[in-house]
Amino acid sequence: MVLAAIITLKPQCSAVNPIYPYRTQAVRDLAWACFSNPLLLLAGGTWQRGAAIDCHPAFTEVEQRWLQTLDAAPAPLHAHLETSSNSRVGLYFEALWHFYLQHSATTELVAHNLPVRNATHTLGEFDCLYFCHRRQRPVHLELAVKYFLGFCADSSTGATDWIGPNKRDRLDIKLQHMLNKQMQLADLSESTAVLQDAGIDDPAAVLREIGIRGYLFQPFGHTLTTPNGHQPDSNGGLWASLQQLPALLNEHQQQGWTRYLVLPRIRWLSPAVLQPADADMNDQTLLKHFSTWFRSSTRPLLVAAVDEHGFEKQRFFVTPNDWTDDLNGTQSQAD
Repeated sequence: MVLAAIITLKPQCSAVNPIYPYRTQAVRDLAWACFSNPLLLLAGGTWQRGAAIDCHPAFTEVEQRWLQTLDAAPAPLHAHLETSSNSRVGLYFEALWHFYLQHSATTELVAHNLPVRNATHTLGEFDCLYFCHRRQRPVHLELAVKYFLGFCADSSTGATDWIGPNKRDRLDIKLQHMLNKQMQLADLSESTAVLQDAGIDDPAAVLREIGIRGYLFQPFGHTLTTPNGHQPDSNGGLWASLQQLPALLNEHQQQGWTRYLVLPRIRWLSPAVLQPADADMNDQTLLKHFSTWFRSSTRPLLVAAVDEHGFEKQRFFVTPNDWTDDLNGTQSQAD
């Protein structure tokens, strides 16, 4: 179970409805990355030199006008993303945050992806160091975007695990790593010189924040208890095995959703908006696609069901039929 003692509930609006009203995909992703609900809300667990808090900037009128202006002329954002390594969705997510911290009137990006080393190996890396003008303090911000599928790990106790689609991530382990290792990086003696080189003379003055975004996916036909701190109206979806897919699509048909888009990983952030160049599918085409896909791959794929206007109504993973067979004891990647 996920760290119930350090997480608290806070009602928020859904990030999926309404759709962010921007024409540019990267601007919609920027808005989602910085202003959507955190995947989980932390209650401020205390460490030796302070507490980690949620990084959740307010979606003020100033920020909305800035995004509207950027949407009308997105060249600076596109240029920034072209110079970043965005081959993975996590790196793309971080690059969007770097742009926001560089351009917000309330923040100044000091450094990002700053390693801390001793004589033999790397001890960790500061995802972001920025100066908050509102609080007049330097901030260490750790970022993560994660997608977890829920399954009943122990039917006798009702215990639920939340596992990444690659099976190498588990929510509770990932969160423990962020809180107990990444958030304590500034406390290491080896970090002092690194921070000073970045213009931060007093490590004790550094505030600690976590910006974690993502989605939790419930198993089709079941409703599992979500971790404490996950808001009822927050980002979420479903997952279904291949043999369950016809039943899920039948439910969608009753809702009037008959168009589907298999989302490439770079489009996993903000709710999907169908583009003219997209190869959307109907239910029969989608079934054939997955029947073929799982003959040569075991990798789940993320799908968006869109309405008649091309706006995402629900997202869901489709997995092989035996996807949960070897999940017990899944460990988390360190990154």
